[in-house]
Amino acid sequence: MAYLCCMAGTERLSPQQFRAMMASGELQVGRKGKIVASQKAFASPAPSDEPKKAKYGNIKVPDPEMPSKPFDSKLEAKHGKEYRLLAKLGEIITVTRQPKFLLQGGVVYIADFLILHNDYSVEVVDSKGVVTPDFRNKEKLFRAMYPTLKFTVRSK
Repeated sequence: MAYLCCMAGTERLSPQQFRAMMASGELQVGRKGKIVASQKAFASPAPSDEPKKAKYGNIKVPDPEMPSKPFDSKLEAKHGKEYRLLAKLGEIITVTRQPKFLLQGGVVYIADFLILHNDYSVEVVDSKGVVTPDFRNKEKLFRAMYPTLKFTVRSK
């Protein structure tokens, strides 16, 4: 059991809350008459059935061609549909989703798309709603390691 203490900046319990916590067993009277919190008071809440909200508000979109790998955002899904249409029309040879690249220091960069054009040039495309400092670092490492590959960042 852990001692319950009041810390600066925390809310105080109302008498009703205190009585409810005592009744449920979350608070107990310990040795020497001190009020202590039981392990039940520190238990993590039950997992929710709702999916965890993404940090930047992106919504995963199912991929009809690869059900096991949904698109990470609506923007990525839109770009993926465009590239698949271009491949069907013969404008590009092929498009590959989520290719992995090994960068310096053992960093693994997963791009959104790898496109093989009709002239056999290769383009790496990343769809970004928010460009983060972490992404900028990986972009710099990528450009240093693979200077011959065209690297494109598509945003809204």
